[in-house]
Amino acid sequence: MADGVCFEETIVDGEVHWLSRPDDFVARIICFPLSKCNVFNERLDSLISNGFIYFLETGWSFQGLRLIGKGYSGVVVLAKHARHGLGVLKLRRLDSRRESLRHEGLIMRLAHETGLAPRLFIEHDDYIFREYLPPWECVAFDEFVETSVSRGDLTVLNSLLKTLLARLNALDRAKIDHGELNRPGDHILVCRDRLVLIDWESARKSNAPRNVTSVFSHLVFRSPFKEVLLDYFKWSPAVVVEKLKHYKKTYDFNFIEELLSKEF
Repeated sequence: MADGVCFEETIVDGEVHWLSRPDDFVARIICFPLSKCNVFNERLDSLISNGFIYFLETGWSFQGLRLIGKGYSGVVVLAKHARHGLGVLKLRRLDSRRESLRHEGLIMRLAHETGLAPRLFIEHDDYIFREYLPPWECVAFDEFVETSVSRGDLTVLNSLLKTLLARLNALDRAKIDHGELNRPGDHILVCRDRLVLIDWESARKSNAPRNVTSVFSHLVFRSPFKEVLLDYFKWSPAVVVEKLKHYKKTYDFNFIEELLSKEF
């Protein structure tokens, strides 16, 4: 049963769906993409026994549901936990080829040391639960770039890129590849004084991670603002390609710093 509008400490509004009184929304989330399933009670009991209290229906609409997101391995909603409060819950889809979400949780924990991963509270075969990043405190990376360019405030963008690429270099050195940064768009969030990567379902351990090179290549070759960036940083595409080749061989961040210095 939904109890109307809920205003949390984070000022999120939406319909509360209690797990102790499961309704159609709870069933559709737990059984996603089905509306009913024979593992419903098992999954529901697991969530309740691990401290989950309710789902908060908010976000964008999909087939009559309001969701935070969905991917090929899971569906994402806001949920209230007895200890951790309001957070982001990703439940493994019943049609997922993955048998568990624990690997995604493990990668997020390893990546947390770089400061780029959201704080992870709970990992389980069927779900992971992480901190909630309020949308009014965060903007997508592409939006930040667009705003910086439109305002002519490229010194701020330069500073952010130095911080972002240095942390992505730490991720490279940890041999973790996010897997989605060739399209950084909504995968990188600028949240006040934090930079956060989300959507870790494609992430993996790799001997040849491409986090730095993926973002840099996007900026130089695919960004709608590439001409402005090339002019501001005095980048020659040929020189960028050469330095990224050297970087991929050594993961020496000096090659990236040279590109950002505007002095080469």
